[in-house]
Amino acid sequence: MVSLMDTTLLKSGRDGYLLGYHAMYGKSFSQPVPLMGLKSASVKTDDPGRMLLRYEDGQVREEDGRRYSAYLCAVLNAIARRLAECASLFARAERAYNEERYAVALDLFLEAARRDYVPAQLRCGEMYQDGEGTQQDEEKALDWFRKAALMDDAEGYLNCAKIYYDDDSENQDLEKALKAFCASGERGNAEAQYYAGTMYLYGIGVEEDYDKAFIWIDKAVYQGEAEAMSALGYMFLKGLGLPVNVDRALHWFEKADEAGSVGAHMMITAIRKAKAESAYEKRIMNLR
Repeated sequence: MVSLMDTTLLKSGRDGYLLGYHAMYGKSFSQPVPLMGLKSASVKTDDPGRMLLRYEDGQVREEDGRRYSAYLCAVLNAIARRLAECASLFARAERAYNEERYAVALDLFLEAARRDYVPAQLRCGEMYQDGEGTQQDEEKALDWFRKAALMDDAEGYLNCAKIYYDDDSENQDLEKALKAFCASGERGNAEAQYYAGTMYLYGIGVEEDYDKAFIWIDKAVYQGEAEAMSALGYMFLKGLGLPVNVDRALHWFEKADEAGSVGAHMMITAIRKAKAESAYEKRIMNLR
């Protein structure tokens, strides 16, 4: 027999927790449960082994609680109340920030952040990084970004990575930057996927690896990341892990330009000029 004290609550980021516990016969059981916007949890009337989770947007999810449904519902309702309090603090902080009362905003963000509220942890990091409502302090910024990353948040990992990647940072560490970019990318952040890909592409803090570069850049391209499209065009243009294909390169530079890439237009102009000059030279050769 497994007691309720064996039930564990494992944090897994801004969008959900893992409710994990040991089922009968020593087998473990866990499932992701989205928490952001959770309003309440209750045991299903006609099936005491199931839970009904209700969200602020009106969505209702049904989850398997096995014989711990009542206990898990109590835990989830306590978490929902705590998250609602944090959301209220966060909203007050945002209002103060928008009114440029930065010191007040930071105090409110900190109050929510200390309760493991990831959006507030990220905002605290940003304010310490930019020196809003306080002195600029990269160490404190990094500390809050790390806390968000420990909650398995993709943006937390990304912000840590950017500090580790920065040439002007005393915390620069390219090995840590790559690990953090990959961690963020694994959690679906397209910008992090692009950065991880370019680090492998250009050998920044790691040996060049075009296969890994393509894997990460392709993931970012799939999500519409403009600079990743430009990087893919460059790989086709230079034959970096891919066969040289100027037409494919031009295609991806054009896609990147449409998506807002900074340098793609310059590459498009250069490729079109080179193609025009090549065609002109061929015409001259034919005349001779």
